[in-house]
Amino acid sequence: RSVTMEDKAIIDLYLSRSEKAINETDKKYRPFCRSIAFNILRDHGESDECINDTYLKLWNSIPPQIPVMLANYIAKITRNTALFFYRQKHRLKRGGDTVELALSEIAECVDMSSDVEDEAAGRETAAEIAEFLDSLDESRRVVFLLRYWYFLSNGEIAKRQNISEASVRTSLHRSRKQLKKFLEEKGIYQ
Repeated sequence: RSVTMEDKAIIDLYLSRSEKAINETDKKYRPFCRSIAFNILRDHGESDECINDTYLKLWNSIPPQIPVMLANYIAKITRNTALFFYRQKHRLKRGGDTVELALSEIAECVDMSSDVEDEAAGRETAAEIAEFLDSLDESRRVVFLLRYWYFLSNGEIAKRQNISEASVRTSLHRSRKQLKKFLEEKGIYQ
């Protein structure tokens, strides 16, 4: 069994431009990245491609970025890369799959258009959503994140959280309604 490096040591490898950084990242984070990518893409080959792109993006972004929490940084890059792959693949086709359904549900509350006018507004919205999520009790926050961050189906969430699908749907509906109201009060969503 191989020993994995601590995140700080991996980041130091990126900062010193050592190619060993990618090997150590892969050793420690491949299953985590594969889980995120597969939940969105539902294809092992595309998930592996996504992971390779994620590693390239890590290599190109560290430096100048120095992540505080490497796992979160990798998760965000993997998720965004998988969503890009997903959109490219489904550009012409609109279906009722889990990702499409989740995106259409959350679009009730948040502008999901890709032409965000400016990056500052996007960061402000993200900060407000984080504040909203902090206000939820842990079980509702977990259900919300499993659906809209990890794109799990309601059935998968129910199984993972040991609750009924009806409870998942109710929790998500209430959370979306609260989020919309929260963002309206903050002047972000009209």
